[in-house]
Amino acid sequence: MSNFNSNINRVFFFTCCLIFLFGTELQAQQNLNFDEFPEEVKDNLKSLISLRKSKNYEALIELGEVYKSNNSEFEYVFDIYLIDAYFQLRDFDKVIEYTEPYMSNTELLLAGDGDFEMYLGQAYIQKERIDEGCALLKKVKIDDPKFTIAYVSNCFDYKEYSFSVPGNQLNIPTDLVVQKGDVVELLASGKVGFGIFAGYSGPEGFKNGMFRNYNRTQEKNHGELFFTTSSDPYLFYGLKYLNLIESSGRIIFHINDKDVRNNSGYFKATVRVYENSK
Repeated sequence: MSNFNSNINRVFFFTCCLIFLFGTELQAQQNLNFDEFPEEVKDNLKSLISLRKSKNYEALIELGEVYKSNNSEFEYVFDIYLIDAYFQLRDFDKVIEYTEPYMSNTELLLAGDGDFEMYLGQAYIQKERIDEGCALLKKVKIDDPKFTIAYVSNCFDYKEYSFSVPGNQLNIPTDLVVQKGDVVELLASGKVGFGIFAGYSGPEGFKNGMFRNYNRTQEKNHGELFFTTSSDPYLFYGLKYLNLIESSGRIIFHINDKDVRNNSGYFKATVRVYENSK
């Protein structure tokens, strides 16, 4: 794909993933030994943690700046929370301003436990500085599927494959092999008829909850298109998701209908594979 389209897609995908990446505690916070801090600093941090949990980021920034000026020795600790707050407010210029000075300080980078690289890398991507952002994110060691999905989908190009998926077949095999760690997106169009009473549906299936008694799995809408890999028939990968492949194998399409004999029509499926070579 072209560099222009590639950059637009990457920024879009990371925007979609931002809400997930920082829904948990900060990496550095998990490793901080609060007992080593003066009582005043511990109280300050407890206040910032409380504001972060309540998502009151404006108040966090205001208080954090005061705390930092009163305890400059612990500036880096307060900055982690300030950077996070600016990040959540989508002020990526501020994220870059506050984070870049730490990039030349190995000791503080280690203390940050990957937080500085993660925030700055994502901020660069949001500002369309893709190569710089991906170079930083490559250094981050986080065994988290959501981070992997965001990193791979933004920092690697995809290959696109097209298939015709008939509505009247079960377990439709393909020759497309995906590897564990790849990120795969399934897009589809078209309509399939599910008999005279049910009528037609698109690849999302019947979103009104009807006909679920005829489902092959209750995890999906009736008639919904999904896929598995040949090595794990019980792990379902969904439509319009960035799916992290957990088991290598050939892609097999499925339509969520246990009796397809009276079906007609087909879906046109497009599979995008982001190959993870991290």
